[in-house]
Amino acid sequence: MAMKDPAKKAAKSSSARKASPATAKSARTGVGAKASKAAGIDSGAKQGGRFHGSCHCGRIAFDVEGTIGQVVDCNCSLCRRRGGLLWFVPRGALRLVSPENSLWTYTFNSHVLQHHFCANCGIAPFSEGEKKGEKMAAINVRCLDDVDLSKLNVVEYDGRSL
Repeated sequence: MAMKDPAKKAAKSSSARKASPATAKSARTGVGAKASKAAGIDSGAKQGGRFHGSCHCGRIAFDVEGTIGQVVDCNCSLCRRRGGLLWFVPRGALRLVSPENSLWTYTFNSHVLQHHFCANCGIAPFSEGEKKGEKMAAINVRCLDDVDLSKLNVVEYDGRSL
């Protein structure tokens, strides 16, 4: 099935579009407060330093720096379907290696998070938003190299009830 330009078929409750510097910057407006709290660290996994991540085909590649405390397993309608484990970091800790025009963006519900995905392979490696005026990124740790997922402190978050 060929992928159509999602910007032309934006629905009232959801939309997908190719990210541009102007729209991505102006659209960042909120990140859930409970989901972004960092907590305990499990010493078995690589937990600090610089991580490299990508989508499956590699068109979206990025580096992120920090310490993985807890990761969030959200049950909202999107996260439940895509199965990501989210690590919240300040946006400045994320550096996009591939060109920004490689990102496609999906928003839904209140449109406060920009969920970036690859138009080629469909993988969603990270999302962006703002919390109390601070730009944040929600990194899908399943897209990071050298992270032992079995050693992470996974916290369930009830995004379905929002």
